Amino acid sequence: QFPQNFENITKNDVYGASLRVISEVEIHGLDGVGGSPYIGTGCFHRREALLGRKYNKDYKFDWMMKNDPLETERNVTDLQERAKKVASCTYELNSQWGKEVGLKYGCAIEDIITGLAIKCRGWKSIYLNPKRKSFLGLAATTLADTLVQHKRWSEGDLQVMLNYSPLWYGRKIGRAS
Repeated sequence: QFPQNFENITKNDVYGASLRVISEVEIHGLDGVGGSPYIGTGCFHRREALLGRKYNKDYKFDWMMKNDPLETERNVTDLQERAKKVASCTYELNSQWGKEVGLKYGCAIEDIITGLAIKCRGWKSIYLNPKRKSFLGLAATTLADTLVQHKRWSEGDLQVMLNYSPLWYGRKIGRAS
């Protein structure tokens, strides 16, 4: 996980858009307890983690054993046909993608839900904040835009708390949709 950095931060950062406390202090502290959460931007996932596989120490060995020499010699036409199916708008229909596999949908903060699902399967994460900034984006430049963004994050966090908090998870109290 890399921090989200912004190229349009003003000198005084009036709206706190740089998220410096989060990216330079708080998330570094989470490396001691299994790593930082997936917070949406600048993250690399192992394919196995996104595909719903539980972590085990021998996962690389298992992956290497599945390489079939006959499968690697497909012709270009077959690969093009498979790529067209994957790129179609209907590829995810009637599949577990977005529910049990891949990025989770249906929540304002789908990145956090995806990260929690990956961590629950035993995967760990690390956080890297290099001096040279990467993954540059544009921060909210007006108070209205900043308030909308923070409202979205807050609603998503509240939704996660109401749905998955150990205090009432399983009691079916306050299930948010």
